[in-house]
Amino acid sequence: MMQIYVQSCGASPNHDYIWLRDDNQQIKPPLLDCVDSLRQKNYPSIVIAKYREELILLIFGLATRRGVDFQGREIFNSVVWIGKSPDEAFLRMLAACALRKDRGFLDVIDRAVIPCDDLPGFKVAWQQIKALSNRGKAGDRLPDKTRKIGKNSQSLRYQLAEELDLYRLPDRQGAIVVVTGIVEGETLKKAGIWRSLSRLVDAENWQKVTENKDLFINLSSAIK
Repeated sequence: MMQIYVQSCGASPNHDYIWLRDDNQQIKPPLLDCVDSLRQKNYPSIVIAKYREELILLIFGLATRRGVDFQGREIFNSVVWIGKSPDEAFLRMLAACALRKDRGFLDVIDRAVIPCDDLPGFKVAWQQIKALSNRGKAGDRLPDKTRKIGKNSQSLRYQLAEELDLYRLPDRQGAIVVVTGIVEGETLKKAGIWRSLSRLVDAENWQKVTENKDLFINLSSAIK
């Protein structure tokens, strides 16, 4: 059965950021440490990764309507889904929604995280998040296994969303998709990521990453 985790905080000094599992236990998601080095903390990021038989989707830094915490910091929500290979099409659909900043998807998450006075400062309407499964699933075409990297821009995020909507993920372990802020392109290349977007990559178009030497090849010049 798929597990869901939500991270948020309350408004008072006693209500700092914590993770809640979908049984309301305060538990940090397993595997989170495996991807932390591949994303900029405190910046909206999306990660899809596979470790052994578990497929993980992390959507970090979703804006909320709840205003600010006691330190005047804007409150953000993060959600992690951990499933198995049969859940892939659903997780790809969710990732595509996040990449497009789909208002319906974002509203569901925002409204499901409810502020309260008791610890930890919020509660989660888990059934609302689980009801996202009613939005359907992504397609089932065979993927282009070529690794690609580019700038974290709206144009490439939309292209990636379309690819996730239509194509399966490649069969590989570790991080498969990473969309983040300030992370060096070399770090993402060395991690063997299938699709990666970073603000520190200058390429406005997708660039191919060769499997043997980790060199960039501009896709426009590679077309014959």
